[in-house]
Amino acid sequence: TDSLQLAVIPYDRDTLLGYLSTHHPLVRMLSARQEAAQNAIALNHLEGKPSFGVGLDYILVDKRDNVELPDNGKDILSPRIAVRLPIYRKKYEAKDREEQLKIQALENRKQQVLNQFIAAIQQAWSERDDAELRLQLYEQQTQATRAALDILETDYSTAGRNFDELLRLQSELVEYDLKSLKAIVKSHLAKAVVERMVGF
Repeated sequence: TDSLQLAVIPYDRDTLLGYLSTHHPLVRMLSARQEAAQNAIALNHLEGKPSFGVGLDYILVDKRDNVELPDNGKDILSPRIAVRLPIYRKKYEAKDREEQLKIQALENRKQQVLNQFIAAIQQAWSERDDAELRLQLYEQQTQATRAALDILETDYSTAGRNFDELLRLQSELVEYDLKSLKAIVKSHLAKAVVERMVGF
């Protein structure tokens, strides 16, 4: 199109904020790191429990020619049992505390990121609403100025008066056009901020 219109943000604000709070890649990454820390705690609990092992060793034995022994050259089969008792518990407790602190730090970081998203989106919607109000105001002022300009043009064409006032009003019209354009651009910038948040 040959003219720029006021931008419309094609999303519902609350739905968008809910979507970003669970689906934004940065939020998902932080959630995945929290899940990894939870898994590390579960693994740490397992490592801190007593463990038992059962095994079987098989040893090949060659027959010796220079000696006469019972079972000479007979392979050896040896059962094995192992018990591990974790006596020093402090390292497991310290690991638990470390992972809990990591989870809390990640939660704080996630909340900080969400707050930044919320602030950016709220600011974008506010900027867009402000642009719409300003555009309406400038359009009203433009209409009023055009009406006054029509009267002054008629007065000037018949009596040759108020030329300075006529120029001033025409300058105001140009100023209102520029302000209207700035408001429209502001609405498009606000829309771009929201689309950048969604377009991750």
